[in-house]
Amino acid sequence: MDIPSVRFLAPCLVLGAFYLLLAVHPHMEDSDEVESKSGRLSEVQARALVAKANQYLEAKENEKALPLFQQLHNAFPQNASFIEQLAKLYSKMNRPKEEAEMWEQFLQSSQLPAEGCPYIGLAYRKLNDEVRAFDSFRRCLEIEENSDTLFFMGHALERRGETGRAEALYEKAMQRAPDYPDVVIGVARIWIKRGKIYKAKELILRQMQQFADNPDALLVAGLACARSQDYPAARKYFARGLQLRPNDPDLKSELAHLGGT
Repeated sequence: MDIPSVRFLAPCLVLGAFYLLLAVHPHMEDSDEVESKSGRLSEVQARALVAKANQYLEAKENEKALPLFQQLHNAFPQNASFIEQLAKLYSKMNRPKEEAEMWEQFLQSSQLPAEGCPYIGLAYRKLNDEVRAFDSFRRCLEIEENSDTLFFMGHALERRGETGRAEALYEKAMQRAPDYPDVVIGVARIWIKRGKIYKAKELILRQMQQFADNPDALLVAGLACARSQDYPAARKYFARGLQLRPNDPDLKSELAHLGGT
């Protein structure tokens, strides 16, 4: 069974990045001098930059950490740890163009490229580049098939209206990670779209204890109830969803359609 990673990954502080750096560049000199043209750093300098950058990350001072990681990346352009850290920093700083560029480099440089997934696709989605987002999710699924890559490719297909293909990937993801919230919600939603109303209702309501504060799940539960003519329950779920996300247009529309307020 897969353990989904996307919702539960803690921020990576590259505490071990320097040791990976040594493995990639085992013959760095101990000189304190910097060769400015090549961007090379001595072992002493690299250690100091990593330590300082980690201090800034721990203090959430991203603007100060960024130039240090840029300097490390310039000195060691193939080091996947520094590339990954830059990508995550750009994400935190809402710079999706640079984030996507870093994830592209990460997929090329890392021995574990799947760790760049689904973040590369999500970065392109922030840029409203659905073509590259879709291609990135496809590439991620080709790199490694797991509950995350299956879900995000399924979601990309669903957004394109390819519900049959989306359903197959969602269901495959649920086989691997039956308690993964996004997968359960996605499966139930696609089953509603495919006319499998009672099957969707059974699935989503069985999980409602963990979804009590999840507006997406409450929307799907409300839809399943409404489509099965269980209108009081539908109103309850839509209303609860709106309490949590008052400006959600879908929740507003569905509740209004049922005559709710």
